[in-house]
Amino acid sequence: EKQNVEPQAVTKKKSCDLDEYQTAAVKSEAKRLLITAGPGSGKTTVLTRRIAYLVSEKDVSADNILAITFTRRAAQEMRERLQKLLPDLYESINIHTFHSMCFSILKENAAKAGLNPDFKVISEQERELYKEDFKPDEALGFDDLISYTLKLFEQNPDIQTCYRQKFKYVSVDEYQDVDENQYKLIRLLVPSDGNICIIGDPNQAIYGFRGG
Repeated sequence: EKQNVEPQAVTKKKSCDLDEYQTAAVKSEAKRLLITAGPGSGKTTVLTRRIAYLVSEKDVSADNILAITFTRRAAQEMRERLQKLLPDLYESINIHTFHSMCFSILKENAAKAGLNPDFKVISEQERELYKEDFKPDEALGFDDLISYTLKLFEQNPDIQTCYRQKFKYVSVDEYQDVDENQYKLIRLLVPSDGNICIIGDPNQAIYGFRGG
C-alpha cells in the first residue's frame, strides 16, 4: 500500500497546530508514504510529528525508528524537535545522515566489511596528501561509506536482515537529493512490505525524484 500526499497537502501555517492535510500525513496507516512539498512548508514538522505519533500512539519502539537526512545540522534540528515531543525517548531514536548511519554500521561490522576496526573517514584532499600513510582498510572517503555498506549488505544477507529488523520504520527527509547508491541503500534497508515515509520537493531534485 502506497499513499501520496500532494504538494498542497503540506502547507505553511502561522500556528503551531497541524492542518488537516498535515494531520492526515502524520496519522496515515500507509506503509509506504510519499509526501511532496516545497521549502518552508512544514515537511520536517510533519516528519517529526509522525515519528512522535508512531511512538506515543502506536506503541512503536523508539529504537525501531530510523530517520535519515542529509546534513548534520538537519539531523540536529530533527533531534531537538523530537526532544520536545518525546523527552524521555528521543535519545533512542536513530537519527542519522546517510554517512553517519553507514559509519555506525561499518564500525559495528568492521571485520565483515574488510575494514580495520579503527578506520577513519577522510576527505579527498586528505587522501591525496596522506595516501602513503593509510592502508586501504584504514581510511575511507565519504562516498566509500555508502559503497562499503552496500557491499556489506549484499555479501552478508544475515547482516542486512539484522538491520531490517532493527529499523522497522524508516523516514527519509529531502528525498529529492538521494543519489543512486543512497537509493540502493534504502531499498536494501526497507523490505517490500516495510514501513517507509519519504518527504521531498520534486522541484528541487538534483538526481531526479524517485517514487517510493
